[in-house]
Order: sequence, then C-alpha cells, then structure tokens
Amino acid sequence: MLTQEPNGVKFEERGLTEENPVKYHRKTFYEDAVIRMHYHSSLEINFCKNVEGYLIADEHKIILNNCSFILLQPNFLHSYNISGNGGEIKVWHIGLNLLSFLNGRNIESYLKRNQQLVIAKSRHKKSTEDLLDSLLTGNEFLFASTLLMLFDEILESGNERFPRYQTDPFLQKIISYSEMNFHSRISLDDAASAVNLSRYHFCRKFKTRTGSTFNEYINNLRMEHSLVCLDKGMSVSETAEESGSEDVSYFIKRFRKMYGITPGSYSADSAYLIRS
Repeated sequence: MLTQEPNGVKFEERGLTEENPVKYHRKTFYEDAVIRMHYHSSLEINFCKNVEGYLIADEHKIILNNCSFILLQPNFLHSYNISGNGGEIKVWHIGLNLLSFLNGRNIESYLKRNQQLVIAKSRHKKSTEDLLDSLLTGNEFLFASTLLMLFDEILESGNERFPRYQTDPFLQKIISYSEMNFHSRISLDDAASAVNLSRYHFCRKFKTRTGSTFNEYINNLRMEHSLVCLDKGMSVSETAEESGSEDVSYFIKRFRKMYGITPGSYSADSAYLIRS
C-alpha cells in the first residue's frame, strides 16, 4: 500500500487549501533531467511547450515531442525523462478533495470513469492554457465554471487516452520503502532485499519501470525533502542530516546542481522560482 503521507513527494502541493485549491509552478529544462517516479494526491495538469523526452506512467511509455498537455489522476504513478533543450512545463495541481463547493469527489469519480491519463498532441491549445491560468484568480463561482469548462475542453481535445492498469506492486513497495528510509543510508542490496530480488534483477527492473537508476531516484527524493526541511527553517547542516546526507559540502553541491542556488540562498518565497 502506498504511504499516505510520503516525505518530499507532495512538496509541490504544499499550501493547497479550500481557500486556495490550485497551485501553479513552471519548470524550464536547460539540462537533461530525470523526474523520479512519484504520485500526488491532487489532480495534475501539465502544459508542455517544446518539451522533448518521455513520460512513464503505469505501464505506458509516452513520447513527449509535440505534446501539448497531460492530465494525470490523483495517486497516478509517473516519472519523466526530459531533454535539456529549453523546453518548458507549466504545472497546475488541483486539490479535488478541497472543492467543497463543487463536490470534488464526484468530479474525481467522473474523470476516473472516463480515463486515467489524457494526452493532447497538438501544440495549439491556447484556450486550454487560458482556462488553466484563469483558475488562479476569481471567486468561487468563476472558479467552478472555469474548472468545468476546462475538464470539458481536455476530455474533448485529448487525442490519446490510456486506461489505468493495476499499479505495479513492485513500484508500490519500493516507493513506500524508500520514503520511509531515505533519511538513512540505503544500499542497493538493502533496496533489493526489500522487494525480494537480487541486486542485479532489482537494478534492471527498477530502470525498466522508472527510466532512472535507484541511486538517481533516492538522491532526487532526498533533494526534494531538503526543500521541505529548509521551508521549516532548518539550518543547512540540519537539512543535510535530515535528508540523509552525511557530507554537508556534498549536499550543498548537489543542491546547487539540481536547483540552481545554494541551500543557504533558498527561502520559501523562492520555491517556485527555482529553475524557472
């Protein structure tokens, strides 16, 4: 069973409330990037511009070239491998469970009945992008009407639809294990043992399922968690230790490489400006 409150994986959803049920940020990729296998409790909509690479979602590998937008259901495991060509992804997280004025649970059930993953390949989806932008402003009535128009637009224009397979128990178990143990030193042998595989078969299976190595995955998880620690006001040394990094200098080096600034320069206000 997936961990209900994973460490780090929901960082992008921080601050979602009934008063503010939508969060937005953007990422520009000037270097090749691997976004680790993860999931969110919110609905995630990605609007892509000139993005090259691929998305792995459940058992699907989807080429992102010429992709316009992607709709991902809550708790849908996915990862990205993106080329550093300057492409941009705008990301909206919508807390469906927070939409009390719209009965968000009914909306979630409706979306699940239709499809689990929607991909639009056309680059010309300005109306959809405008609707997404307008979710960030306005009163409840405007928000509700805009959201319903947005879902209608996405479901009508999506030209690739993928039913959800049963989520891979291997990924469920290793993600849950990693999120519970990333604070400490985890060896490949430890991870392989957790899912009853040899080291060789574990590495091969993990790379096939996620598109990244386990070491890349666990390091990204630690870096994401470091943002949570810094957001709480922890010092750099405390953050390094809490995130499973024994060497503070190495932690600072990795943080700068991933986010473009040092952890000492990071602040909550800069969270959504990193690498944008």
